[in-house]
Amino acid sequence: MGRGRKRGKKSSVAGIRFKRAIEIFGKKRTTIVYDQRWIEIVDIWDEKTIRTWIKDGIPLSKLSNVSQFFVVPGHIFSDEKIKEDEFDKIIHESKFRLDNPDAVIKDESSIEQMLLNLTEFATEWFHKGCPYGDIENNYKKFKLCFNDMEVIKDVEDDKIDLFLLGCALHSGKNWEYWVKRNLKNVAVIKHLVQVMNDINYDRPRLRTLYALQQFPKDQVLDYLEDVANPAVIQILEEYVIRKRVVEFILSQREIIPQKANQVLKELVHLWGEQVPGFGLFGVAQPSFSKLERIKMIDKPTSKELFDISKKPGMHIPVVDFLMKAMSKPDPYERYWVYITLGLIGSDRAKVLVEEGLSDEDEFARSGAERAMDIMNEKPDSKGGKNEKEE
Repeated sequence: MGRGRKRGKKSSVAGIRFKRAIEIFGKKRTTIVYDQRWIEIVDIWDEKTIRTWIKDGIPLSKLSNVSQFFVVPGHIFSDEKIKEDEFDKIIHESKFRLDNPDAVIKDESSIEQMLLNLTEFATEWFHKGCPYGDIENNYKKFKLCFNDMEVIKDVEDDKIDLFLLGCALHSGKNWEYWVKRNLKNVAVIKHLVQVMNDINYDRPRLRTLYALQQFPKDQVLDYLEDVANPAVIQILEEYVIRKRVVEFILSQREIIPQKANQVLKELVHLWGEQVPGFGLFGVAQPSFSKLERIKMIDKPTSKELFDISKKPGMHIPVVDFLMKAMSKPDPYERYWVYITLGLIGSDRAKVLVEEGLSDEDEFARSGAERAMDIMNEKPDSKGGKNEKEE
């Protein structure tokens, strides 16, 4: 008989540390099995196995694979001489190296040194007037600090909090936590208004608008005189002060659909917002997914689009979809676009159909004419609803 390890032997210490390592890496027991690196390195697809490992220990036969996934030596998980805080530090640093593959890792990559560097950098940044370029160029260096609240939770420094809030709003990582952490930081509103004034990045601007909405409106109003752009003043007055930022972001889907949808998903996932077209955890609702799958507008899809438009929160997305489809080169498709708008029958749909009456193609134009007839024949009680009702 060979001298190999006994079949089934486990390390209970490794199981406990495995649970901690999953948390530090920002994973969950229920989702780690879908991580591509996990699949390639550990090749375990069963969530039940993960729970068993945490409860009863990791099999020694799999310990090297697990360690490889977390990019640490195998003994880090099983050596009982390694203290808990030392283990956490090793896993934090491993995560930092994975998140920042181009960073030069020296002794200063330790958590303690990183916090010292952060303190020095944030202080200098604050004294320079909080330039946004410093966030844009340096946020990756401090990703660990704003991406893992355990690292920073005991640090009490308004300048650090403000800098990490800016980093989180720029990157989209954990920005709900950083907004709430800064609600009593008197420098925040001035900084956020300055950001709206100075930057052209769409997603950070949308997140910043929503962040400003969390502060008392009288405090926000105090800083409006610092805004030089009249368009920004209008947005702040119309949407931030009136707490209608979600409505504004929805309106931006016509102009920047991917970026607006990304922020809307974050609002659902991080803030618990009820956003039309998005379900729990920011996942598109089935109706929204169906809408995205439609590539051609014809008689069957016309009926499908009409049915989708009647679902909660789907009226505006369907009309947006049809408005874009009006530019399709095929007159047959445009014909059915106008028919669908006629069936929907809302005020905005009618405006779009009226535009279709000038379609350069006779057949497509006949669809707009028929759509007008459909809307004129519909009693108000049975017609499409006005978009203001949503």
